[in-house]
Amino acid sequence: MIDVFVSGIKKKKTLRSLPDDFVKVFVSDFFEKNPKIEKVLAEHPKPLKSKEFDILLKEARRRLHEVYGVFVLGRKDLKKLKEHLKVVKELDEEALQLHLEILKLHKSSAERLDFYPEVYEKIFSITGRPKTVLDLACGLNPLSFPWMGLEKVRYFAYELTKEDCRFIKEYFGMMGPFGLDGEAFDADLLRVRKFPEVDVCFLFKALDTLEDLERNYSEKLLKKIHAKFVVVSFPTMSIGGRNPIRQRGWFFRMMRKLGYSADTFELENEIFCIIRK
Repeated sequence: MIDVFVSGIKKKKTLRSLPDDFVKVFVSDFFEKNPKIEKVLAEHPKPLKSKEFDILLKEARRRLHEVYGVFVLGRKDLKKLKEHLKVVKELDEEALQLHLEILKLHKSSAERLDFYPEVYEKIFSITGRPKTVLDLACGLNPLSFPWMGLEKVRYFAYELTKEDCRFIKEYFGMMGPFGLDGEAFDADLLRVRKFPEVDVCFLFKALDTLEDLERNYSEKLLKKIHAKFVVVSFPTMSIGGRNPIRQRGWFFRMMRKLGYSADTFELENEIFCIIRK
């Protein structure tokens, strides 16, 4: 029955690229919390036409939009950048502008456009310049490579959907001559058992969502990450930009529990915590 509902939920255009297994976890969790609805749907002759399914669909779209859909601001395309780099074979001003146009298509990177040089300058002044990077729930962040100031780096990127990972893999394939040696993996971070060992891990604007999906998962995730430094960031404003978000006491209590120390800095709409492991 769950497969039937996953298929129905993914008819929504903005949710089609989400992995079936990820949506199944949501549906299973919904049924666990709403056993009466599950019973009615199981007994209904046409469950996809029932009012109970409408309730499930509305809740699924809301939650899955918060997890994934809200961050996608447009269709991504590397064609212009690829053609330009083939001709000029350097990251000139036009190449940087084409990078920026793509970075605008994801909410998190769009909000960071004016601050990327400062972000990496502050991070690497503490961590040193890494030779290996792990980027979890990466979005389009790998395309900020030109502002990292790294001559050569081995880069491991994790994102939820195969579609997004194909895009990142294509980008990595273009950027090899410029010192970016990358791999991209489609994965639900709640299910990954092991990550590559690296110098620095980026975990930008991801922990709030992971905590919403599974409470106290941040502690489990940090323990799994084998990195000298983990750079966590949080938005300081709500998604709509209307309301400030309070300090996350749960995060700093967890840090004390694990015995980790951190340096923090804040930009216009994002706070960064550089954790020393």
